[in-house]
Amino acid sequence: MKKISFISTFCILVFAQLSTASATTFIKGYACDNCSLQQAENIARTRGAPLVNCVPTGNNDVISIDEHTCYSSPQKFIIFDLATNTTYPFQMSHSNQGSSNWDLILNSNPTTLTNLEHEISQDFFDVLEIQEQTLQEIAMSEEENLQLAFTPLSAFSASTFNSTTTSAENCESDTAATVIRMTLNPIFKTQLSNAVNNQLRQRSPRYYKKDFENIRFNQFGFQANRAGGGGLSVGWEYEKKSKLVSKYVFESGHHLWPSDQTYYPARAAFKLSWNDSLDLISVEVEKEFTRVTSNLSLQDLLEDSTFSLSLSACAIIALQDNLHSSEAYAATGAGGGSSIGIGDVPTGGNPNFPRPDPLSQSQQLCKWHFYDKQGNLTVTIMGPCP
Repeated sequence: MKKISFISTFCILVFAQLSTASATTFIKGYACDNCSLQQAENIARTRGAPLVNCVPTGNNDVISIDEHTCYSSPQKFIIFDLATNTTYPFQMSHSNQGSSNWDLILNSNPTTLTNLEHEISQDFFDVLEIQEQTLQEIAMSEEENLQLAFTPLSAFSASTFNSTTTSAENCESDTAATVIRMTLNPIFKTQLSNAVNNQLRQRSPRYYKKDFENIRFNQFGFQANRAGGGGLSVGWEYEKKSKLVSKYVFESGHHLWPSDQTYYPARAAFKLSWNDSLDLISVEVEKEFTRVTSNLSLQDLLEDSTFSLSLSACAIIALQDNLHSSEAYAATGAGGGSSIGIGDVPTGGNPNFPRPDPLSQSQQLCKWHFYDKQGNLTVTIMGPCP
C-alpha cells in the first residue's frame, strides 16, 4: 500500500495561563518541519517581530515621517519542529526604543521555556500525534474494508436504448467501469465518508488526551483548554495531514500481482483529511492516483483527454451514468468523423444518447464526447460505438 503524508506549515498562537488568578500570557509561535536552530531563528525573525506602536511628537496629532517615536514590548516566540517534537523559544525585542520606526533594531535571543510552557508544548505535540495516529488507523482500516458494492446500474430498456441485451450484470466485472463508478458516483463517496466518520466517533480521539479539555479542530485551526490552566490556539496555514485510501480492482482471475510480469491493476484512490472539527473527516477523490486502466489516470481522463486511448463499453456506460451528457462520432479518420445514432445532436451533448452494448461483437470505435451541466466539453475518449 502506497502511503502519502503531507506535512505543511502552521502559524501557532499559544495561550499560557501562568496563574489561575492573573491575566493570560500570550505566546506566539510558528511550526517548521525538521528545522535547525539557525533556521528556527530565521523563521522567528521573519514571523515573530513584536508589534510596533508609533506616536506623534512635537505637539502633533498626526504621525509624520520626521516627528514620531516608536515602542514595542518584548515577547516570547516559539518555533515548534513537528518532525522532531523540538521547541526553539526566542525572546524577541527591539533596540533603540523611542526612535523612529526604521531605526528600531530587531533582536532574537534564544531563551528557555518555563515549566508550564514546556508542559503545554508537550501536550500540543501529543495531541497532534494522537490525531495523526487516529487518521492513519482509520485509513488503513478502510483500505481493508473498502467494498466494491454498488447500487446496480438501472435496467436499460429497448425504448430508450438501441440494445435490448445490455444489463447491469454485464458490467459487474469490468474494472474500468468499477473505478469510474467508485470515484464519480457521489453516493459512494458519501458512503465512504459516513464509514470513516463512524470509525472516528467510535474511537473518540478527542478524549484520548486527559490533560486537555474542550479540544476543537476546525478549518481555521486548533484550540484547546488545558486542564489545570493554560491552553493552545493553533491557526493553520495549510492542512497538516492527509492519508491515502486506495482499492485495487483486479481483473478476473487476478487477485495478486503476477510474479513474472509488471502488472498495474485499476485502482480507486481517496484522500482522508481532517476538516471542520475532530469528529469529521473529509473524503476527496485523488484523481492523480486513481487508475481507470493501467495506462490512464482519472486525472488524465477528466482533465487531459486529448489522446486516443480507448475504454470498454461498460466504462463508457459508467461515464454516461455519472457525467451530464454524451455524444459519439464514428472514428472514420484522424480529423474526426460523422455523428451517428439518433441524428442531430444538440449543443452540449445529448443526455439520452444511445449506450454501447457490452455484448456486441462489433469492433467499430467512436470518439465519445462528454459534457458537464453547463454544456462544456470535459472528456473525449475512444470507445465502442452505440
